[in-house]
Amino acid sequence: MEKKGSAIRRFGVVSVVAEGPGCREFTGQLGTVIWCDPAVYMRGEWTEWGYCVYFPALDRYASFLESSLQPTGRLEPEEAHLGRRFELSFDTALGEDADVVEGSYRVPGRPWEIFLFMKRDVPEPRHQFSTWRSGITGIEFDFPKKAVLNREAVLRGMSEAFATEDWTEVRGPDSLVLK
Repeated sequence: MEKKGSAIRRFGVVSVVAEGPGCREFTGQLGTVIWCDPAVYMRGEWTEWGYCVYFPALDRYASFLESSLQPTGRLEPEEAHLGRRFELSFDTALGEDADVVEGSYRVPGRPWEIFLFMKRDVPEPRHQFSTWRSGITGIEFDFPKKAVLNREAVLRGMSEAFATEDWTEVRGPDSLVLK
């Protein structure tokens, strides 16, 4: 039972070759892999690697299995994908109040990271910086159960943690893929 290695490297430039559901709008597009999710051994065989890819022509991120991508052999420098401003991306649409809010963020000089806000039995909001199983870093917030957890609360918490109110909401990579 030999584990299959990734044929595509992080920051490798790839072309989308699949035409199935979820791929059509990206077929033929060139993008850069910003994160790789390793194959896992499941039900007696190895799964495919998963990739989070940035498409500069579309200014979008999307996720693909290895079989949907063709490497070009080119690599981009990591520095090309570090933050230049304070960016925040929500994974889901937010209503008036949520129990959990998750997404990704990028600050100047850093790659994409994950934020997670969860309602817990705490008297006031608190946060800690974390590293997820994948190696991606980020920040976790415990939020009082009685408080309203919405977009404004997330922006307020991130602003306090990073000492800036300069957040720009963008469409970044899905935090579940990065985890």
